[in-house]
Amino acid sequence: MSVAHPDTIAVHAGEPPSEGQDPPVTPPITLSSAAGYPDLETIEAAMVAHRGYGRWGTDNHRQLEAAVAALESFEVGGKVEALAVASGMAAIGIAILTEANAGDHVVAAKDCYGTTLTFLRDDLPRFGITASFVDVQDLEQVRSAMTERTRVVICEICTNPLIRVPDLQGLASVVHQAGALLVADNTIPTPALFRPFGAGADVVVHSAQVFDTPWEKAIKQTDDDFFRDNPGVKPYGLTNIPLAYSPAATAESPLKFVQQEKPER
Repeated sequence: MSVAHPDTIAVHAGEPPSEGQDPPVTPPITLSSAAGYPDLETIEAAMVAHRGYGRWGTDNHRQLEAAVAALESFEVGGKVEALAVASGMAAIGIAILTEANAGDHVVAAKDCYGTTLTFLRDDLPRFGITASFVDVQDLEQVRSAMTERTRVVICEICTNPLIRVPDLQGLASVVHQAGALLVADNTIPTPALFRPFGAGADVVVHSAQVFDTPWEKAIKQTDDDFFRDNPGVKPYGLTNIPLAYSPAATAESPLKFVQQEKPER
């Protein structure tokens, strides 16, 4: 059986079947927040499946979830399910709070996104959950920080703004030996460049507005204008340096992001 190219998956994953008369090329936007049913049995089936009520999501949410799951599972194997929530921080909050209870412990990369660190440092203690912050590039630091109550270790694939890449396979080994889950924030690379499940992550989170939507294009346009008006400043960052994923292992990490020439158009 042929496997769709990731470009095809990015365009078509999550689309509903082309059925009925004049099926739309682009899935329509769901405007209704509630649905009607002919009898109690049908309502019960919908409630069990968490359908029919906008708070549980609409067809558009399910299409997005199916698309992200298809992208993250490409060439990885196994079943991947996705959940769309209101923000990247909501995703991180759900990933941690579904695993950790009062008295439990979380280990986090010390150079995670600033609001992630604030959430772990200032908000989780109110629920009786403590956190330690370490350099996840140093696996011994991670191992030393783990306790018998550690439930989750969280890191980022390409930190912002230093673009540090962890040894995810080595990190996953340390985390799993301690019986914890590894949560990887894949916002910057996106599944187009890297899929953390293949390297041992248990949960992958995204802040979709950053690179999966026109928000990134707006940021890049701002950067382009800035560097055009300030020729003495050297561009630096993902929006200005074309990157490609290379599987070649290095002494520091099995992941390697290399600069490449822009393709001819």
